Amino acid sequence: DLPHVNGFVVPCRSGFPYHGEDRFQERNDDITDEAGYWKEYADRNMLLMGNGAGGFSEDSEAGGDFVRDIASGRGLIYGNFDNDGDLDLLVTNCGGRARLYRNDLPKSGNWLRIRVVDHVSGRDTLGSTVIVGTSERRLTQILAPQSSYLASHEPVLHFGLRPTESVESVTVYWPDGPVEMAGEEYPRDRWEVNRLETLRRGTGTPVAVEINSTGQD
Repeated sequence: DLPHVNGFVVPCRSGFPYHGEDRFQERNDDITDEAGYWKEYADRNMLLMGNGAGGFSEDSEAGGDFVRDIASGRGLIYGNFDNDGDLDLLVTNCGGRARLYRNDLPKSGNWLRIRVVDHVSGRDTLGSTVIVGTSERRLTQILAPQSSYLASHEPVLHFGLRPTESVESVTVYWPDGPVEMAGEEYPRDRWEVNRLETLRRGTGTPVAVEINSTGQD
């Protein structure tokens, strides 16, 4: 549920910050052996799995090659690369190739993937907040694909659903304020799952939201 890429980023021979140095020291190494040079910075990735109660624990077995490979990881990108409905991982490494890890964990439950775009320009509306109301809970995500180092994730929101859940409503908080309940172009009581939906601004039903003194609705 929570993949983490590691790579030692402090120059190994600079002494910062372990010996009282108060600034970074520049390195001007002549790198003739790229693989050997970056091996000194290599570290292990981690996969933390949620326990359903807000806690996480490391699961090396489920992590597979993602946690077994040792490299100097930098960027971590997630997306549904093979179009099978789950999230795969792409890792960029210093001194090595990018590595794509396909998610082959056993499938359980359903999913809904949502793309939110402007109806005029067709561009992804970064900063939009989408709330999916199911028969059991409310799931909230913000479209912010730039959360990793020098990387951008697939600009699609992925909602994992329990086997017993059905999607009953989808609400979009657009970045500049308007709120819409999607939508007029989806005339159904319940949303179909295990599919990608594209929501276009201006096609839903406007929703009035009251903001309290804390700035929350």
